[in-house]
Amino acid sequence: MMSLRQSHQMEELGISKAASKVLNWRRSCKLEIKLADYYLAKIYSSGSLVQGYLAISLTADICASSITISLDGVTTIRTVGQKLTTTTTHRFLKMDLISPNILELVGTTLKKNGSYEIPFQFTLPDQLDSTACAHDAVSTTVTDTHLLLPPAVGRDWDRDDMSPGVVKVEYGINACVTSNSSLNTGNSQVFTAKRTIRFIPRLSESPPLHVSLKSPRYKLRGTKSLRGNSLKRPFGTISAAAMQPEPLHLQAYGTAIAPTVIDVTLTFNPDIDGITPPKLDSTSLSLRSYTWHQADPYQAFPDQDEKPCLKQPFVVTIALAVDCPQISWTRHDLAAPSHALNLATLGLERVSWEGKSKRLRVSSPEHAVICRSSPERRTLVQTPPAPGATELSSPSLPERALHHDYDNFESPEPLIDAESSLPLTCSSNRESRAALPVAPSQHPTPPYVLCPRLASLIMYYLDHVFVWQFPYYQFKSSLGNRGWLLTCLSNGGSLSHAALALSTLHRDASQKRCSYNQEAFEFHSMALRELCQLSQHTEAETLLNDRAKLAEFIAASLTLISFEVFNGAEYDWVPHLDAVTAVLAMHSPGALLRTSSLSENDLPSPINTSADDNHELEPDLEFLVAEALWHDILACATTGRVPRIPYRHWLEGSSIVMADLMGCYNWVMIAIGDLAHLNAWKRDMKQKGTLSVPELVRRGQRIEKKLQDGIAELRRAAKAGGDIRGNVSPAPYVSQTFALASLVLSSTIVSGPCASLPEVKDAVLESVVVLRDWPQSVPLRGLVWPLYIIGCMAEANLQDVFESLLCRIREESGGFGNSGTVIKLLKSRWAAPSIRNDDGLELVFQTGGNSEDLFDEAYIVKMSLPKSV
Repeated sequence: MMSLRQSHQMEELGISKAASKVLNWRRSCKLEIKLADYYLAKIYSSGSLVQGYLAISLTADICASSITISLDGVTTIRTVGQKLTTTTTHRFLKMDLISPNILELVGTTLKKNGSYEIPFQFTLPDQLDSTACAHDAVSTTVTDTHLLLPPAVGRDWDRDDMSPGVVKVEYGINACVTSNSSLNTGNSQVFTAKRTIRFIPRLSESPPLHVSLKSPRYKLRGTKSLRGNSLKRPFGTISAAAMQPEPLHLQAYGTAIAPTVIDVTLTFNPDIDGITPPKLDSTSLSLRSYTWHQADPYQAFPDQDEKPCLKQPFVVTIALAVDCPQISWTRHDLAAPSHALNLATLGLERVSWEGKSKRLRVSSPEHAVICRSSPERRTLVQTPPAPGATELSSPSLPERALHHDYDNFESPEPLIDAESSLPLTCSSNRESRAALPVAPSQHPTPPYVLCPRLASLIMYYLDHVFVWQFPYYQFKSSLGNRGWLLTCLSNGGSLSHAALALSTLHRDASQKRCSYNQEAFEFHSMALRELCQLSQHTEAETLLNDRAKLAEFIAASLTLISFEVFNGAEYDWVPHLDAVTAVLAMHSPGALLRTSSLSENDLPSPINTSADDNHELEPDLEFLVAEALWHDILACATTGRVPRIPYRHWLEGSSIVMADLMGCYNWVMIAIGDLAHLNAWKRDMKQKGTLSVPELVRRGQRIEKKLQDGIAELRRAAKAGGDIRGNVSPAPYVSQTFALASLVLSSTIVSGPCASLPEVKDAVLESVVVLRDWPQSVPLRGLVWPLYIIGCMAEANLQDVFESLLCRIREESGGFGNSGTVIKLLKSRWAAPSIRNDDGLELVFQTGGNSEDLFDEAYIVKMSLPKSV
């Protein structure tokens, strides 16, 4: 959460690593980065978790003014000239750690001979944000390629990466501790540490290249004249034509290669009748890589640009051994006699590497192109701007005529104070709130007036996005009054900008606009800056004790979680969830939540609007805590950890009713959390070699007993009220579906994913009955999580039911979300052959390098195939 400006200052100035050691020759503070589950040859990939901790050892007392930990990706390109050699460094990836452990240490004195540990966890993304590539390009294909993460290049690999020595791509964990001015030195000290990691992205297959006949580099057809010797006239021509082959899929560790073939058609045209086709003596095959590099961003692919490229690429060629194929000629009687060989196949599944005993990691030319093509990536926590430098205004947009009821793209208008005509800046907003703490004896700060365009986006959020986020929200419940939300959305803070970002994303996606990301990400960046500044300029104790600031922090973080997941991010939402769970874990239900309930007409607001109403002076946090619990429990599927919030204390010892917000009863959520603990216990015992199967069964049965009792009660209630007509409550239907999915999940943890087990078949069949009788007034879009779990265990005769339900959800959501991805994952799961080993195919709360991620709004379920031992 702290600025990385100082931590990267030496690197940006070009000061070497040795020089930084000289600056810190006293070494009163030693930093060491420890990585979990790390070994020398480990290679990370897209979606991999980089976990570990920063160890701080002290030989003298220091006052830590800032502590930062980040995951960075940096490219270094050295341009060698006749008289001058220049080196260009560019940081394309920057992810800052948000951790309460840092807040506890910043501003305190770290004692001599003391040791401190700060855990960290980063998730390597699939690609950079769309705002990372802002330069001109000839096509969107070039821009999309620039947003792909390049592999680590130029380090001391134990294999050949076929790259030049002048290009280096490096990923690493950077840590920096800055101390205040000391009496001994008279100035501040900066202590840094760095730990590099190896990274190879997981890339999707690119479409075939468009190869013209005049292409100097790619050739799919060629013709040669045949002659006995150089003095004789040709006796014929032979032509070779080939289609573009399927790509070679090399795994990260180079231990396997997927088989592929190259189909070549040879055509021999004799000039004299009676000439037989020549004999094919040998076949050569080589792998060649081209690497272009320059300091300026590329506007087009160098090998496909119409303009000739003045710079020659760096070329590496490796000869491959291939067996000479057996061919047979077929005569075609045309105007002139000819012989043709159709589909002479060169098999690559038996390829062995010549000249190098090590296996290869192939580096695509596009990777080197994107090394210098994208500006600095939008980070998880933006570096805060100078005071007064950023206005709370709508993002700047090019003038365009867009006709829609909710938007009017005119010149951006700032948020305006009700009693002033001057733009309200971020710093003035924070200073006014800090200088005027709300108390019963003070009048609150006057409300801010939104410009019409931003007001329309706020109303769009309340009318459309909110209902889409919380499809089972009960307006008649104790959580039903959204007056507090409207007040927060109108104050111009971090929650306001986060909601504007989410509203813009949803609105433009529903209209299928091609350029909707730009404005949404600008609002998103504003929200991140506001949230970062709120955390930096607010002491930890103040944040924990001030209900208004706490509500703003939690609400903005949760909204950013929704934005990241709705936008398709896989793990960028995890730091926001960690921050919320860390804050809520420090509170108890009795201390945080109000003991007295409010009436329906009360307007609980995190922003104090009246000095006479004590209820309105305190924010109602039940809504936010319920949403945070929902995310924390269901996120165990992707993080592979247990819930960080003590969910039993909140769901059993407070007035929180999850059904009023998420449509699921408390006992179902408790069971899902217990399953996460059960799986963590099983994994831990298995690693220690002390797993007791009877104990595992007993623990699983206790959870299943509670689920079965709850489902039986829901059945009895449904029969008793079966003839009642009127408003249908979604909670019984939603809870029963989640409970049945939990039974399936419990069976996979205890017995493995066997669809033929009686308890699994019964749960799947009962869920089909529930879904068949589903009321039309209750939406289905909140059920992707249980539908995926149950659908994975569905037999062939029931798979069409789940596919049709997910297609219906996709239609209800207007294509916004990941229901289409879920359908593809289920089809892939159903088409996959049944593979069993000692552990079986597990459908559990875990992650893995070969696993696939599934996102349903903020809910993820993980399905991974463990490697055989």
